[in-house]
Amino acid sequence: MHALRRPFVGGNWKMNTDLAAGVELAEEVVGAVATSGLESRVDVAVYPPFPYLFTVGRALGHSAVLLGGQDCSAEASG
Repeated sequence: MHALRRPFVGGNWKMNTDLAAGVELAEEVVGAVATSGLESRVDVAVYPPFPYLFTVGRALGHSAVLLGGQDCSAEASG
């Protein structure tokens, strides 16, 4: 019998946020995951732009939401 895979949901933000909006979004994701009870059933991750990793990571705190990075781009946004 195969073990069931745990669902994974990740959001790659590209360069579509500024720092303040990224922190706000991270806090909203943390709240949504906590109030929905998803942390026991689904792995959730956010992938903010590289310059925001530290600050967004602090906003995630000790929540169940995972933090990841993305590669760099020469584009101004998107």
